[in-house]
Amino acid sequence: MMAYEITMADLQPIVMGAVSEVLSTMFMQQPRFLRSTEADQVPASITKNRSISGLIALIQTMTLEGTVSVGFTSETTFNLLGQFYGESITRLDDPKILGGIGELTNMIHGIIKQKLNEKGFQFEMTLPIVVVGTNHQCFNCVAGKSCSFEFEIDSGFLSVEVFLHRAEKYRLEKQSAGVNQ
Repeated sequence: MMAYEITMADLQPIVMGAVSEVLSTMFMQQPRFLRSTEADQVPASITKNRSISGLIALIQTMTLEGTVSVGFTSETTFNLLGQFYGESITRLDDPKILGGIGELTNMIHGIIKQKLNEKGFQFEMTLPIVVVGTNHQCFNCVAGKSCSFEFEIDSGFLSVEVFLHRAEKYRLEKQSAGVNQ
């Protein structure tokens, strides 16, 4: 059975690699890592100065569940996706923006999921959702660990947050087996 703990040291190269691969391939931009933070808290806020975020679940039948959140300022979003589509886009609710952020989130999540699965997890693919709103906040409502990674690119700033918690099924199986957590 896989251990519950994944540390920031475990996640940092995975997240940095995922962001680098997606942004360099899709936009010819190499992200510059700025900082990372780690928090154990409930509720864990997964936003910071974001105007748009893509959220996608990490689900499996083993020990961990969680979310991957990819957040952008409006300036970064307009610059990055305007470059991709070859046109000026100025509304966050534009279908091209929503689709683009959803796809970027899906691609980054997919690489993170793949790398974690190579370590023995069995995370499945899920569909992204996109949240729009200046300085919006999203909260994880269960106890867990949040690791946030901030990057700068030519088009602006972005952050990726990975939130993980013990899967309910895992807790219930341990309780029914009489094992203390």
